[in-house]
Amino acid sequence: MAQPHKGDRRAYIVAIELAVRREIHSLATDSKLSVSQFVANHLAMHAGLPEFVEQPSPRFRPTQFAPDVKTVTIRCHNDVRARVAMKAAHAGYHAPAPYVVDFVTQLAKNGGVATEIEYAYQEELLTSA
Repeated sequence: MAQPHKGDRRAYIVAIELAVRREIHSLATDSKLSVSQFVANHLAMHAGLPEFVEQPSPRFRPTQFAPDVKTVTIRCHNDVRARVAMKAAHAGYHAPAPYVVDFVTQLAKNGGVATEIEYAYQEELLTSA
């Protein structure tokens, strides 16, 4: 079925743990959005770009959860991707994708409420005696 143009978008394809995928699918379905659009909407808000948040479609049809699919594809506007990349770098991540994985995990754990990700990791200083 033809869909309206959503602007320039690219996808994150990220591997997510089963329990997180299951919860995100449930939250997205409750919101009458696809998993991709649900996460893209939250990333847009997280990036401070609410103009890229899409409303649920009256034609929404829920899909069955597929536990064998180990990745989640998230299509978001290029402006959102650029802001997410900046946030990831600021938080110490080497690339945006691991930041998105942590963002989605927090989203699932917080019942659909996004929180700020403070840092990716803390380096340890190893010294020899």
